[in-house]
Amino acid sequence: MGPDAARTVSPRLGNPTTGESALQPASQDRARGALIGAVVGEVLGEPVEDRPRSWIAAHYGVINGHLVPSPSAGSDTQLTLMTADSILADPVGHPARFAARIAAASIDTRGQAVLRAQAAVRAGDPWWTIASPDSAGTSGAARCAAFGLLWAGDPRRAAYEAALSTALTHGHPVATSAAAAFAAAVALAANGNGPLDADWLNSVADICAEFNQSDIDGATVIDRIRLLPAMLGQTPEAALSMIGTGPVAIQAVPAALWCAATAATPIQGLFNAVNAGGDTDTIAA
Repeated sequence: MGPDAARTVSPRLGNPTTGESALQPASQDRARGALIGAVVGEVLGEPVEDRPRSWIAAHYGVINGHLVPSPSAGSDTQLTLMTADSILADPVGHPARFAARIAAASIDTRGQAVLRAQAAVRAGDPWWTIASPDSAGTSGAARCAAFGLLWAGDPRRAAYEAALSTALTHGHPVATSAAAAFAAAVALAANGNGPLDADWLNSVADICAEFNQSDIDGATVIDRIRLLPAMLGQTPEAALSMIGTGPVAIQAVPAALWCAATAATPIQGLFNAVNAGGDTDTIAA
């Protein structure tokens, strides 16, 4: 990151511990499993995206498989792979690489932050100037599994790089701190052998707390994540209705973490996310 980018972006992120810049990737098996799981989650959730739980229950009962005969991956998967490719091409300058990739790509998404950034980069604007300060959506965090997998040995570095990359498209601290939390969660899971439990959630929260926070309706991302350990014994219906499953990072990322921490199997976590309604494809991914 050059001096101009640093002057613009660093104040948005805060003063987190950044760890070591060298890649510390997860094993191939864990990386492959995480990415395949993300694709499966997206294609399971896409047919009912934005539908409420009550609508899903009325039309499908409990979803326990694909709803369309030939499911295909969408923009969350595309952006995750583009992010991973950008990191592998340049672990230091990956935001510029990602900007070049979205400028050249055709991206079928309803996410205005990505489309706005794409148009700005095509117009020649520097990547660090294009994010809307009010953009707090989920598409930034949704592609940040790549950081957790490529810096699996250093969750704090994964969080920092994820927040930095998300700042390209999303200017609100809710988006960047949620991206940091998600990348840290993936790194901790990919590099550990313990359960995804309250200790895992508390470790994620400790890393997220180092990033700038800002509220939406009086709550911050770290506020929401700190509540999750106390909610692990609740039913999906109760917990996810309180957390929220809308297309804002302050809801979608905590919802995804709760689903991961409470499911007996990974696929059950995906089904819990899909049946909850809301931003189903992104939360499941």
